[in-house]
Parts: sequence; C-alpha cells; structure tokens
Amino acid sequence: MLGLISEALRPPDGAPGRDARQRVIAFRTFQTVTFLVKPSPFTAEETALAFSELERLRYDLVLAPRMPGEMVNRYARVERPLDHELAVEFLGSDDAQAFYRDYDFDVSPPSDDRPFFFHFFRWEQTPTVMENLGRRWQPFGGSGYFVLLALLLFALVTAGLFVVLPLAIRRRFRHALAAAGARRAARTLGYFTALGLAFLLIEVVLIQRFVLVLGQPTLALAAVVGPLLVASGVGSLVSERLPWRPAMVLLAVVVAGYAVLDRLVVPGVLQLPLELRTGSVALLTVPVGFLMGVPFARGVAALRDAPALVPWAWAANGGASVVSGVLAATLAISLGFTAVLLFSATLYLLAAGMTPRPR
Repeated sequence: MLGLISEALRPPDGAPGRDARQRVIAFRTFQTVTFLVKPSPFTAEETALAFSELERLRYDLVLAPRMPGEMVNRYARVERPLDHELAVEFLGSDDAQAFYRDYDFDVSPPSDDRPFFFHFFRWEQTPTVMENLGRRWQPFGGSGYFVLLALLLFALVTAGLFVVLPLAIRRRFRHALAAAGARRAARTLGYFTALGLAFLLIEVVLIQRFVLVLGQPTLALAAVVGPLLVASGVGSLVSERLPWRPAMVLLAVVVAGYAVLDRLVVPGVLQLPLELRTGSVALLTVPVGFLMGVPFARGVAALRDAPALVPWAWAANGGASVVSGVLAATLAISLGFTAVLLFSATLYLLAAGMTPRPR
C-alpha cells in the first residue's frame, strides 16, 4: 500500500520516497494499518492534531512527517515494529526498485498494465509454499498461482492429447500426414497453433484493458468480443483479396501498437459518457479484428489440394485456443498486458514465416 501511495504522489522528476514522507501519516492496531494521504505536505498543526487523536484513540504511530519514538509501539505492542521500520526504510531509500527486488514478496505497485493488487508471489517462495501446501493458510503465498500453473499444464496435456491421439487410433490420419509430407504437415500444424495462441491472447488482453474504460467486466466482454468476431468474419470473407504475408506483418504491427493504447488513447476516452466510451471500444477493436480474420481463412484456402490436412488445422488451432485462455492470465499476472500483446505480435510474425503454401 505504501509503495502504491508513494508512486501516486511521485512528482515527474522527484524522488518518490522523500516527497511522500511529508504527505503520509500511518497508524496501526494489532490487525490494521490506516494511511492518511494528503496531496500537499502535512503542516505542523495538522501533524500535532493527528498525534493528539492517535493518543486519545490509543493507536500506534507507523509513519509521519516527524516520528516521536515513544508513539511507535506502546499500545498494540509487538516484539518488533516491523511495519514502522520497513516504512521508514522504504521511504528513506533512493532506489525503490531495489527495495522491491530485495523484499521477500512482490510488493511493487500495481499499474493499469499489471493491475493485480493481491499477487505477491516470487519464485523464491516455491520451497516454502510446497512445504506448507495444504497445511496452513498462506495469505501472501503462491499456492493460488500454482493452481493457475497446474491448470495451464492440464490444458497443454489435454490439447496435445486430442491432437496427437487420433494418430494412434486411425491409420488414415497417419496416411494423410504422410501424403502431405513431413515439412508441409509441420508448417501447417505450427501455423495454425500460432494463430490459435495469438488470437485468444489478444482477445483476453483487450477485454481486461477495456474494463478500465467501461468500468464493468460484462460490458467490456460484450464491447470487445462482438465487434472482434464480426470484424474477423469480414476479414475472413475478403482475405483472398489481400496480400497474405503483408497482412500478417501489418497485424503484428497493429497488435504491438495496442501495447501503448493506454497512454495514447485511454485518458481521452475515459472522459466521455458511457455510450461514447462503449462505441469507442468497439471502434478500437474493429481494425485488429479485421486483420485477425485473414490468416486462418487464407491458411485453410491454401490446403485445398490437401483436404485431409484441414481437420488437423482446426484441431491445432482449437487446442491452442484452449491453452491460450489460461496462458493469457499466467503471462499477464507475471509480466503484464503489454508483454502479452508483444508476445502475440511475435506469434503472428512467426506464423507469417510458416504459411502453408499450396502445391
């Protein structure tokens, strides 16, 4: 919380800690810490008034512009006032990022790009988390994150199973791949797998990002998915009139451009009425949706001379789509929405290099 407050109060060219120290008063009981935050520094009179109220209400001081030592740990007494010590250390540090790196948990401030307020997991916690799994409550542990990883592993295994298992069951499936040739079959599966991963990654990120604009997840889901699918359908319809690889390269560029959408477009859109914000979200979704409709239709069209490969294309794409929904959440929590969009753009570039050419 203090890191988030410090970041919010940071002037454009100032040191966050030293500036925030004059504008925050924090006090605690056994169970809670309360922060009073002021846009301008607390005056001496305001600080004295706060101190008198803390004494009357029997609260312990955690942080203030000046710190009387006798007010720190006298009512809700603990062996060591770590909240006070860490707060003073953090705001006295010239390098907040170094403090975050050295801390036991991930306490870096959340942002619009990574708005996960309750994700504190670090990989260094893994031995402790596994040792205590199921034995005690872990309010700041990573057991929830491991559930997500387990779901991702399950999705990978299941998708792979349903793509590979038919090869073991049906001889005609093996013959179809053999007739197409190993290289063409591999390019086909790789191409449609990349498309399935990228499509859902982008869809999930756009929904999450536009929740900020519209304020309601359900509204963001409708405003993104509807226009995205309609625009993709139109893109598929006219796909054979467009240059295949250039369209995919342009798609990768557009997706990468959406990574800076928050800074360029969202602040202006946020000031509009809800109806105009909803329309703006739909309009922003249409260009990328149109281009996302091109690669799949062109890929299937390129397999006209090998129709036995078309079911494999659908299977690879569908399996990747299932994995992608879980992968999007995992990557966003760990790296942020921007990283997921850039990864999606990379997948489209890779797919552009694996386009399954007709014979």
